[in-house]
Amino acid sequence: MLTLYYAPGSSSMASHLALVKAGAEYEARLVDEAANGHRTETYLRVNLLGKVPALRQVGDDWDDGV
Repeated sequence: MLTLYYAPGSSSMASHLALVKAGAEYEARLVDEAANGHRTETYLRVNLLGKVPALRQVGDDWDDGV
């Protein structure tokens, strides 16, 4: 299962549209950048640099910004 971490104004729409067009099964999770959600310990485990958007595949050992 894929998880797309997104935030308004972070160029997330292209990633979202690519997943929709590919027919991928995914969950979208909002990252509240205004509240520094991209700097929390939990989010930094998804993307060490705190960049949004990020795409994570559960069960794999990789994380990557898209």
